[in-house]
Amino acid sequence: MKLSMEQLERVRAVYKIGKLAIDKNVNNYLIGKDKIVKKMDYEFCIEEHSKVSKTFKSNKFLFGYCSYKDYKIVLHLDHVLYSSIDDIIDTLLHEAAHAVAYHIFGESGHGKYFRKVSVMFGNSPRATSKQTSPEIAAKYQKEKKYEVVFLDDIKMEVSSVYSCSRKLKNLGERFMKGNVKGTQGRLWMVKMEDYKRIGLDFQKLAEVCFR
Repeated sequence: MKLSMEQLERVRAVYKIGKLAIDKNVNNYLIGKDKIVKKMDYEFCIEEHSKVSKTFKSNKFLFGYCSYKDYKIVLHLDHVLYSSIDDIIDTLLHEAAHAVAYHIFGESGHGKYFRKVSVMFGNSPRATSKQTSPEIAAKYQKEKKYEVVFLDDIKMEVSSVYSCSRKLKNLGERFMKGNVKGTQGRLWMVKMEDYKRIGLDFQKLAEVCFR
């Protein structure tokens, strides 16, 4: 990916921020903690989408990740280029919390120790980032091809549940959040173009719904 001079400057600036953040919150923090008696050697990297996708064997967009095996914390290049500095720092602290929680407590997920370390770092202990720049959303957001609807065959009414980009399995076993008994087995899928064309007309929509 060819970067402009402005983009190169941003990458250099974020790299300095990232290296300092990882050294402070991971490499230096872990000295003497429990069984961690020597300085860690975590590396900070910025990778393009192709490399991140190859690592995870998925084309899904990831803001960043922590590799316990390779001792590195990585940010996605597009996250670096298009997100705010506050959101970038949020991701850095998120991944740093993963490293600390893993090496001190042996936890690799978003469990209680990860949340504890996140709070200690002054970071929100959520599992995924809720902030996505318009550039990233436009580049990686999948097209919504289907609408999942609840067909209330008693009231003869239709309720939209959510949109998705692929056909869902076991839809007959799914239900609307908070209404297990009333909606389980009564959710259906409809192609987005049909949903937009028909709207919430129960009879017409029921004729084109499928599982």
